[in-house]
Amino acid sequence: MVNVNKKLVEYSKGMTVSDALKLADEAVGSMIIVMVDRRVVSNSDLNITKINDNTQISTFQLVSGG
Repeated sequence: MVNVNKKLVEYSKGMTVSDALKLADEAVGSMIIVMVDRRVVSNSDLNITKINDNTQISTFQLVSGG
């Protein structure tokens, strides 16, 4: 299983961060930071970054203003 923002999704061999986010119904945009096992992964690498069983993925919304 893969934990995406406290949602468990089924792991499959060759799964990418993007695959897991889609299965967990998590949207990613330019104002979202994605962390995989406590490391930041750039949005441009989500489709190519492979994950393992028991991976922890977290997303964080950037907030700006003044």
